Amino acid sequence: MYSIEQRDDQLIGTSAKIRYHLRFGRAAQHLLEVEMEVDTTDNELILVMPSWTPGSYKIREFVAHQGNLVVNSINGDTLQYEWKSKNILSIHNPSKSTVTISYTYYANERTVRTMHINRWRAFIMPVNCLMYVQNRMNEIHHVYLHHNKEEWSTVSTALSPVVNDTNTSIVGALNYDVLADSPIEIGNHQVAMFEYCGAKHEVALIAPLPLDIEWLTEQCKIIVQTEASIFGGLPYDRYVFMVQVGMNVYGGLEHSRCSVNLVDIGQMTDRNKSGTLLALLCHEFFHTWNIKRIRPVEFGPFDYVN
Repeated sequence: MYSIEQRDDQLIGTSAKIRYHLRFGRAAQHLLEVEMEVDTTDNELILVMPSWTPGSYKIREFVAHQGNLVVNSINGDTLQYEWKSKNILSIHNPSKSTVTISYTYYANERTVRTMHINRWRAFIMPVNCLMYVQNRMNEIHHVYLHHNKEEWSTVSTALSPVVNDTNTSIVGALNYDVLADSPIEIGNHQVAMFEYCGAKHEVALIAPLPLDIEWLTEQCKIIVQTEASIFGGLPYDRYVFMVQVGMNVYGGLEHSRCSVNLVDIGQMTDRNKSGTLLALLCHEFFHTWNIKRIRPVEFGPFDYVN
């Protein structure tokens, strides 16, 4: 059954038969290294790379950014595979055991709907770069973030924590639709927190220099209070406002437990220009209800191929 609802406490201590390991050793070249592990007893595995991003309804063919594909059995043996179509992969699995799929993904397009990775930070849209297993989208999915915490100290995401240790962060989703709908920001960005109506809120301010996150957080509080009063409460346990700051950029994208907002630095440094930023934050947060939860049937479940 299609659902984009998730609470953090639902993922604590879970296990997953579909796991993704993300590594950033080549971030300076805008490359993400992905290793996907699938526990299976089938002799054929069908994987699909989505073609578009919910909230941005245009075919973008994310498979075009994927390369260096290698498929192995749990014993390290190379497995045969073939592309059934532009983005649908069929893997032959004679041992009927766990399959590992490794590939690189090129991420150098700075928008709210696509990925951007460099030596300073990583913005990851799971629906851009993480393949799903056909007919197994309703399972729990785990994502392991293998980053150097001394270089990148902070992670912001609507995905829920599974466990944290000193070396690896593990976050998860109840199904692929939640995973697809949950961007990840890793770096050294500013973070502030507040609570309202029993829900936690995080403001993640991603900018090339320190900015006034206290002011931004107060504005987000007003937006949450105002829109919650319109709809009679909040439909989530935690929400992340991602605000990415750059030069001559603008855009926003809604998600069920977060929004991504890309704005020009002048809107954060000049209060006379901040109206555009605040309007964007209001707009994307309004989609928490209208479009994400109050929607026509075409807006979920999604066909990620067509």
